[in-house]
Amino acid sequence: WEEEIKTQLDSASIILLLLSPDFLSSDYCGNEMAIALKKHEDDAQAVTVIPIITRPCLWEINPNLKRIEAAIKSKIISTAPDRDELYVEITKSLVELAQVKKQALQLARLQAEEDAFWQQIITINTITNYRKYLKTYPNGKYIKAANKGIQKIEAAQEKARLAKLQEQEDNFWNKTVAAKKMPAVADYQEYLDKYSNGKYADEALKAIANINKAKLEAARAKDKATWSSATRANTKVAYQDYLATFPNGLHQEGARAAIQKLILLIPEYIKGGIHKDKIIKDFHIGKYPVTVEEYVLFLNCYGSDVVKAGEYKGQEMVEEYRWSLKKVGKEWQAQKGYESHPMICVSWYGANEYCEWLKAVTGENYTLPSEWYWEYAASGGRQSKGFKYAGSNDLDEVAWYRGNSSNSINMVGQKKPNELGLYDMSGNVWEWCEEVWDNDKQRRMRRGGSWSYPDKACRPSARNYTYASVRNANTGFRIIRA
Repeated sequence: WEEEIKTQLDSASIILLLLSPDFLSSDYCGNEMAIALKKHEDDAQAVTVIPIITRPCLWEINPNLKRIEAAIKSKIISTAPDRDELYVEITKSLVELAQVKKQALQLARLQAEEDAFWQQIITINTITNYRKYLKTYPNGKYIKAANKGIQKIEAAQEKARLAKLQEQEDNFWNKTVAAKKMPAVADYQEYLDKYSNGKYADEALKAIANINKAKLEAARAKDKATWSSATRANTKVAYQDYLATFPNGLHQEGARAAIQKLILLIPEYIKGGIHKDKIIKDFHIGKYPVTVEEYVLFLNCYGSDVVKAGEYKGQEMVEEYRWSLKKVGKEWQAQKGYESHPMICVSWYGANEYCEWLKAVTGENYTLPSEWYWEYAASGGRQSKGFKYAGSNDLDEVAWYRGNSSNSINMVGQKKPNELGLYDMSGNVWEWCEEVWDNDKQRRMRRGGSWSYPDKACRPSARNYTYASVRNANTGFRIIRA
């Protein structure tokens, strides 16, 4: 039985010390109790020592028992009024403790199973197995470790994936760009289209910028050389060739202004005098009405078909018409065959802004003619022979009007000029003048008649007005320079 006691002590989770004089004087008490207390102190949860006083005794003098004095039951069973009742009370406590111990053992077993399972998981070390653990033990001991293991594997996989992608990118760069002696913009752009934020993106963008910069410098050098050649030739054809070669060139406005100066038909100097009691100073006036070709150059240089600034800002200047011009994309073009016809479908605002623009690009004082300056020039000025119309008593000689126009506008300069060498002062198109009608700025004067009006409208003295915003097929304009 000595060996049996030792075996039981080794395996017990609850050890009862039944304190009595016999127990305390036993040869085995010291040894057995020392073993029990040692196991209790090493792991109180695994081994619980419960001392119970069965008979009166001096347990207090036992040094071993002093270590667990707080746990010794103060009641002595042998002297209790009802020993059985006290035994039942102790038994209930022991049953409860046994149940707790049993649960603890079950938990320990389950934890041991979880630990063993976890060891298998970390040995295999795959995301699938970590997730299997999390599913099996949703509240397990190693949840954080499992999630960390998944993250570590995923990070390694992502690193491998990125390394593979980088290898593919490196191969693409080497094949598309690095392997070529002089890569073109298209080569770099092909790389950027595929790897817009790639390893070599900055290098590709810088290379494209350098190539484009070199191209731009070359284009500017060519632009400069072509412009120098055009200015030396100083011909309409030379400037037009420049614009054809460099439609968005550095000197496009200068080329258009130069062409404007060359084709601007305003060479006629008119000596002033007295006309209808009004003093007329010397001035220059256009030999013809402003043509479609001239106005197209203005529009393309001006960059708008509405007034951009000043008192009349926002007013519409012109509209497309089959006898004048059309808009193609952002550029205006003369309708084919109408380049040298009078500009029509132009408002007073459009005619006035044309003069303002000419002032800016030439430095000369261009304006629309005053009524009386226009009439003075149409009547022949100092060289007037008193004709009924501008240059003749026979309207068919000098004008296109309802009677001979075949219901159509005509090219400038086809009829006989007047005494001052001015064409189309009678007929072809009404011409805007500077004055307002009846102090109303929205209504402006016109002179000269047109292809669609009768003969009486073609007399130099005939007056007519309409709204400044009107843009129709029988109204154009002629300019003067003071």
